[in-house]
Amino acid sequence: MNDFSQYSIRVGTDAGYYGSQCTDADALRIAGDVANLIENEFPGINVTTGETAKSVTGPNEATCEEIRVWVESHWTAAL
Repeated sequence: MNDFSQYSIRVGTDAGYYGSQCTDADALRIAGDVANLIENEFPGINVTTGETAKSVTGPNEATCEEIRVWVESHWTAAL
């Protein structure tokens, strides 16, 4: 099992990002669910939530890109 503890990402909580029908409460729930998906796929990663999303940071750019691509492909599972 890989350890992703040197990597971090921030999931946005802005309702507008998730669609015009999304409420603030919905956005918080979705962001929390997205964070859980990421944490389950990348053990040890530091996932936070905040008004704006922040891209993946970490020591290896290829791994950052792998995480970014996975998130882009899977975040809708939290809807």
